[in-house]
Amino acid sequence: MLKPVRSFLFAWVAGLAITSLLSPNLARSQDANFYAGKTIKIVVGYGPGSSYDGFARTIAQFAGRYIPGNPHIVVENMPGAGSLTALNYAVNIAPQDGTIIAAIGATLPFGPLLGEKAARFDALKLNWLPSPGSDTSALAIWHTVPVKTLEDARKTELILASNAITGSSSLYGRLLAEVLGLKIRLVYGYTGGVTDALLATEKGEVHGHPSVSWSGLKARADWLRDHKIRILTYFGGPRNPEIEAYDGAVFADDLVKPGPDRQLWDLGLAPSTLGRPYVMGPGVPADRVEIIAKAMMDTFANPEVKAAAARLQLDIDPLSRETVKSVIEKTYASPSSVVDRLTGLFGERK
Repeated sequence: MLKPVRSFLFAWVAGLAITSLLSPNLARSQDANFYAGKTIKIVVGYGPGSSYDGFARTIAQFAGRYIPGNPHIVVENMPGAGSLTALNYAVNIAPQDGTIIAAIGATLPFGPLLGEKAARFDALKLNWLPSPGSDTSALAIWHTVPVKTLEDARKTELILASNAITGSSSLYGRLLAEVLGLKIRLVYGYTGGVTDALLATEKGEVHGHPSVSWSGLKARADWLRDHKIRILTYFGGPRNPEIEAYDGAVFADDLVKPGPDRQLWDLGLAPSTLGRPYVMGPGVPADRVEIIAKAMMDTFANPEVKAAAARLQLDIDPLSRETVKSVIEKTYASPSSVVDRLTGLFGERK
C-alpha cells in the first residue's frame, strides 16, 4: 500500500518542480496576452498643442501595433502643477496594471531630491520608460523687447512666462539667472505649457520664455522666418549649428566657468538630458513594463513615426529606459553641497 502513496507523492513533487520551472514563462505568456482588448491611457501633464501632447499622440497612433494584443491607446490631458498632477495620479491613484502611462515634465523625477513636498513618490522606485530624446532649449524673447544680448539681460529685467513655481521652465530660468547673472522675473500660471507661454509672449503679456524647445520654435516657422523671436542663448543637448545660424545665439555651456557654477549647471541640466520622460507607477508588473518599453523603442525607430514627428517639428533620438534610469540614479547620488544649492533654486526665491 505504500508504493502507490510514494508514486503519488513523487508525481506531485515532480509536478510542482515542473510548474516552478515553467511559471516565469507562464507569467510572461499571461502578460503577453494581458493587453488584448484593453485600452492604454497616456496621461499628459500639459495642455493640448504642447510638444508633450504632440509626442504622446504620435506614440498613441503607432505603439499599439508593437504591443501583443494590439490595445487601443488614448491620450488624456491632465495639466496642473507643472505636470505633477499627472504624475501623482499615475503613481498614487491609477490602477497599477500597466494601462496608465504618464508624460511629465523633466524636472519632476528630481522633485523629491530637491525638497518638493507635493511630490508623493520615490523616483528611484518608479518604472521609467524610454524618452523620445534629450531637449535643446532656448531663452527666447519677442523681437520688440529692448534686450538684444545677454549683456543687455544682465542690466534689463526680463519678464518670462512659466507654468508653476517648481516647473522645469522655472528651474531653468533661475539657473540662467544664478549662473549667467541675468535679471529674470518669472510669471507663473501658464499651465498649458509653452503653448500658452508663447501666446502670452506674442500678445505682449510677457517678454518671452526661459526654456522653449527648439523643436517648439521650429513649429512656428513664420516666427523664425520673420525673426519675430530672438534667441539670447540655448542649452541642453549638444551644440546646435542650426540655432547659432538663425540668430547667432550663444551656447550657454561655453559661458559657464569651471568650479561650483559648473557643478550646479550640470546637475541642473539633468532634466534636459531626459527630454520628455514617460513613466508608469511603481506597482506595475515588470513584464508589462518591459512590453511597453520595447513597444516605445520600436515605435521611435519606425520611419513613419519619425516622419509624423518631423511634420510636427519634433525630433526623435530616443533614450532607452535604462539610460533614463541611469541619469536619475546618478543625479540622486550628487554631492549634497551641489544638491543644496540647486534646491535653493527649485522653489520660489525668498
